[in-house]
Amino acid sequence: RVKTIEVSGISESGATLNAEIIYPGNGRIIEFGFVWGENVNPTIESSEKKIIDHEITTGGFTTEISTTLKELEKTLVM
Repeated sequence: RVKTIEVSGISESGATLNAEIIYPGNGRIIEFGFVWGENVNPTIESSEKKIIDHEITTGGFTTEISTTLKELEKTLVM
């Protein structure tokens, strides 16, 4: 189980993405990271991503991205 934590350090040149592994399950975690994009539910195959490939069991992790981010419009859904 992974808990996504608020993005920090947002600037014109990028941001810092933050998350925490709160329960690793029964397997060994050898690769994890972040996926982001303009569409809802971005996938690894069709979105920007940052993969971290060192072993981790639990705890927080962060990564800095240097890409242009867009502010999304907030839409009221009724």
